[in-house]
Amino acid sequence: MNATGHHALVGPHRPLDQNGQRGTAGSLDELVHWAQIQLAGSRQALRLADVLRVLGDGEAIDGHLDFVSKLDYEVELAVVLGRDALHVREEDVGDYIFGYSVANDVSARDVQYRHKQNFLGKSLDTFFAMGPVIVTADEFPCPPALSIRSFVNGELRQNSVTDQVFFNIRHIVSELSQGMTLPAGTILITGTPAGVGMGMDPPCFLKRGDVVTCEIDGIGRISNPIR
Repeated sequence: MNATGHHALVGPHRPLDQNGQRGTAGSLDELVHWAQIQLAGSRQALRLADVLRVLGDGEAIDGHLDFVSKLDYEVELAVVLGRDALHVREEDVGDYIFGYSVANDVSARDVQYRHKQNFLGKSLDTFFAMGPVIVTADEFPCPPALSIRSFVNGELRQNSVTDQVFFNIRHIVSELSQGMTLPAGTILITGTPAGVGMGMDPPCFLKRGDVVTCEIDGIGRISNPIR
């Protein structure tokens, strides 16, 4: 860690336990869980994915373009828990957050549509990139208000501020921890701004050779080519 509270991420990270099986994250080098929260009526609905390997900056995303035709990007703020969280009150959530990072929640929209849910379309190998650092939570208020952007081949696609487009981090952690332990090292990603390829007119999905760049002011940027 440097003096500004930035922890470098050295990838790739493989969330495996000592038996070589996927296990609950026990440290920041075992990034296993992440959850995307989306609004569903008056409540927030949890969407889960299974991540075997977290890509770092510069690593290639396998678009699985032999069977994926609608490959999309989502820049998101990643929240990394530093303590096991169970029955956490909203006012105490800040005590459980280790830090923040930049994430690209890669999504196969056609796979999502085909299965009428999001798990497989967000769980294909290499579909989660994060970095370039984890900035400790004491560097920002909770929740942080940071400019967030994504680019495809240098073209600005998404541009917003984290506290304007994301669900309340305090509520997310508190809600998810009611009756279910969120282990230290859990990664929560909390929503993406307008501007994803699916929402363009006409839709504009990723293709082989494209480069997706995601950045959040105060944290950094990651760029990943599509192969």
